Amino acid sequence: MEPKISIIVPVYNLADYLPKCLDSLLGQTYKNIEILVVNDGSVDGSWKLIQEYAKRDGRVVAINQPNGGAAKARNHALDKMTGEFLTFVDGDDMLSSDTLELQLKKFDDPELDWVEFPVVRVDSNGKELNKAKAYSDFYLSNDEILQRDEFVAYYASHRLSELACACLYRYSSVKNLRFPEGYYYEDSFYFTDVVATTHKGALSMSGRYLYVERENSSQLIKSTGKHLYSRVCCYLDRRLKFLKLSPQYKKWFQEQDLDLWYYLRIQKAKKIEGADDALNLLQSKVSIKKRSDLRKEIKILVYTLVGYGNIVKLATLLGRK
Repeated sequence: MEPKISIIVPVYNLADYLPKCLDSLLGQTYKNIEILVVNDGSVDGSWKLIQEYAKRDGRVVAINQPNGGAAKARNHALDKMTGEFLTFVDGDDMLSSDTLELQLKKFDDPELDWVEFPVVRVDSNGKELNKAKAYSDFYLSNDEILQRDEFVAYYASHRLSELACACLYRYSSVKNLRFPEGYYYEDSFYFTDVVATTHKGALSMSGRYLYVERENSSQLIKSTGKHLYSRVCCYLDRRLKFLKLSPQYKKWFQEQDLDLWYYLRIQKAKKIEGADDALNLLQSKVSIKKRSDLRKEIKILVYTLVGYGNIVKLATLLGRK
């Protein structure tokens, strides 16, 4: 019998996007799937849509919970899933129709724990976007098999996507992993644990995770103090676990320490609430190998003396002329 794939879909106020997401999953060429759709306290009609899809197709499992965030929604579904394989799809995104079938073929290797596949940024109609954004597309040039001792090297060279989505997992390999609740960047925490605990992965050029770019996407929300604090917590967790796995990357992580230290100092100079707490956390856990960056030091000085808000206002006025 063909193995079952569980697809976990967290949903919060996505009524305008959810039908295309679920249609893309139900339209997969691989049919032995269950789609666990978790309504996370939506108030826009998403729950009604989820129930309608569950009545229409028995492969859709409708789950309702009070609003608690994507991490809690995913964990809720992880406790209920029944598949031998697992993937995550956000409720406003989609998969190309043959994605799951193509990835599952990789698991003919009984030792394989996970396989990552391409991420393509699209508009709400599924049309690929070509404009550059901070969260870039994840393209692959070759199918590759990775052993455990290669994971950190691939991460350091930006050859892993760092997403919980766009990856198919053998459930037995990740069954003990959960998303941290109460933090932002839950995907990054989960990615860290996958790298730290599994032994063999693959990169696949086939299939597509269609990331729908929208104005109020969580990926595009400006950083707050809680975002910054979560970012530091995730970084420290990753630093600790990855250095246990590949201690030879200590110098590389020291460079990352410095980059993050400067980034947080700039956020503090911008007077982002909570930036000070995030900076103090980093400095309390990591000995920063300080090296002066003149451009960044000048930026910090200007933001501190002139005020970042005043600079933005001036730039806006000049832009109108």
